Amino acid sequence: MYILLLIPVVVCGTLGGFVGYLCRHRLWLQLLLSVGIALAVFVLFQITSGVLSRKYSLQENLNEQLYLVAPFLLLYLLPAITASLIVGRLYR
Repeated sequence: MYILLLIPVVVCGTLGGFVGYLCRHRLWLQLLLSVGIALAVFVLFQITSGVLSRKYSLQENLNEQLYLVAPFLLLYLLPAITASLIVGRLYR
């Protein structure tokens, strides 16, 4: 069960590190791309797990996503931004 919590951390951390290496001289671009990547991975995981479904209306899907703000911040956004900033700082 705990491995399911590590998957988004590892994926977002790896992609954040890649962004940090590519954009190591532009801090704002690092942050912007890290947020975009974390959001894309989050939406991809939500679609593949079946949470975002066509049988519910858009309003019902958005209301359900409000409960996932804290997990998104801790498991997706924080590892992506942290890895991006650390790698960007190391390879500057």
